[in-house]
Amino acid sequence: PKTSFAPYMYPFVKAKCFAASGGHTCQKIGHSCLRKVVSFVHVPWRRAWRLGGRAVQILISSTGPGFSVWKLKQVVPIFRQKFGMLRWGPDPQECICCNGPKWYTTLLVADAAQMYEQVDSRLVLDAFDAKAALLLQLQEKDTITVRRQFPVRGWPGGSIHTRSRNFIVFSVAQLRRMLQASCMLRFASIGNLVVKARGLVIGGLLSMISAVCLLSFEEEQFLQGGWTRVWQVPPQWEIHELFFGLRYVDDLLLVSGSLCHQCLRTGLCSMFSVHFDINLEEAEQTWTDLVFSVDPMTRGVSWTAKNPNRLWVQGKGDKK
Repeated sequence: PKTSFAPYMYPFVKAKCFAASGGHTCQKIGHSCLRKVVSFVHVPWRRAWRLGGRAVQILISSTGPGFSVWKLKQVVPIFRQKFGMLRWGPDPQECICCNGPKWYTTLLVADAAQMYEQVDSRLVLDAFDAKAALLLQLQEKDTITVRRQFPVRGWPGGSIHTRSRNFIVFSVAQLRRMLQASCMLRFASIGNLVVKARGLVIGGLLSMISAVCLLSFEEEQFLQGGWTRVWQVPPQWEIHELFFGLRYVDDLLLVSGSLCHQCLRTGLCSMFSVHFDINLEEAEQTWTDLVFSVDPMTRGVSWTAKNPNRLWVQGKGDKK
C-alpha cells in the first residue's frame, strides 16, 4: 500500500529540560529528557479506539476513580471540597502516626518517571477485570453507553444493539479486548528498524487510559483498607480525614493535615506498582499548572497559576 499502517517512533523534547535557545539545562542525574513517542496516525478505526477509551473512562469513574482528575479546571473545586474534610491532631505540628514533626499542612508532590514503560499490561487487565466485576456486582451492568462527541459523557448500561448518531454502546468484553490489543501493540519503526517498547507506549491507542485504570484501581485498594496496614493512627479516624490525593495522569499530589511527609511517602510507596519520584518536602509545591503554598499561621493552603496565561486553572476564567 502507498501508506504504511505501521506505527513509528520519534523523540519528543521535554521543554523543562532545554532552554529556548536549544541548550540542555537539565541537571537531574539520570533524568530522561526525551519522550519516546509512538505515532498511530495511520492505524485504522482511530475514532472507534477513541470512543472505547471514553467508555473505559466511564467504567473507571463508575467503580472508583481513585485520585483521578480528568480536567485541570476541576482541580480547584475538588481541592476545596476535600481540603474541607481534613482533620488535624491535637498538635498540628506533630504527626499522629509517628509523632514526628510536620508542617501545619503537608504537601507531597510526585510524578511517575517513565510511567508508561513501568506499567505491566497484565496488571492493567487484572485491574480492568476487577472493575468490570465490581460494576456487575453493584449495578448489574455489563455494558457502557458513551456519547460520540465531546464532552465525554456516558453511563453504565445500554443495549449493544443500539444504533444512534449520538451514542454508542460497548460491552465490557469488547472493551477488554480493545484494552488487551492496545497493550500488545508495542512494536514501532524507526527508519528501517523495528523496535519493541517496554510496558506501554506513549501515544498508544489506549495507553493513557490503561495506565489510569491501573493506578485508580491501586488507589481504591489503598483507600478501601490498604492504608490500615501502613499507618497506625488513633481510632475513629476516617481515611478522608487523614489525607486526600489528586492525580492528573502521572502527576500526583497528596495533602494531609495530620500526617508528616515521611508517612505520606511510606503510604505512596505501598500503594503503587510503579515507581514515583517524590519532590523534597517544602511549604510551596508546584503541581501541574498550579503552585500551592502552606500558610503556617492559619494551616490553610493557597494556590496560584504557574503560568499567568492559564488563570482558568484557578477558576478565574474559562479555558480558551
